[in-house]
Amino acid sequence: MRPALITLEGDRLEIAEMLGMERSDVRYIKRSLTPEEKAYLNARYPEYMGAIPVIIAKIASAAVGIGKSIAGAVKKKREQKNQLSQQKQAEEQAKIAQYQYQQQLLLAEQAKKKQQSNMLLMIGIPAALMIFMLSRR
Repeated sequence: MRPALITLEGDRLEIAEMLGMERSDVRYIKRSLTPEEKAYLNARYPEYMGAIPVIIAKIASAAVGIGKSIAGAVKKKREQKNQLSQQKQAEEQAKIAQYQYQQQLLLAEQAKKKQQSNMLLMIGIPAALMIFMLSRR
């Protein structure tokens, strides 16, 4: 026998047979039930009305909750990883800026030494010529 899709459409007797209900319980296949009818069906057919669907629903909601917590943990871990990578990038940029600053200081110092040596040459050459000329007389 092939399983059939059970819907509330069609003959009530046919639906009751598909659900495995007795013919006398066909009158309960309707939209709204009284509390007494619910209690009767719960006692008679617990697989449709009773604790099993509730347990399955609770397991499903727990699984959804676990899925949400796992997704939250993954998101938090990803954010931490992004923060670490941003910190590393900031540190690298700070190191590069420090290196560039040191290079600029070195170039400025070299330029200052060169200027001083040029100044000494400009003063020293005429002074040497003057000493040379004075020593010849």
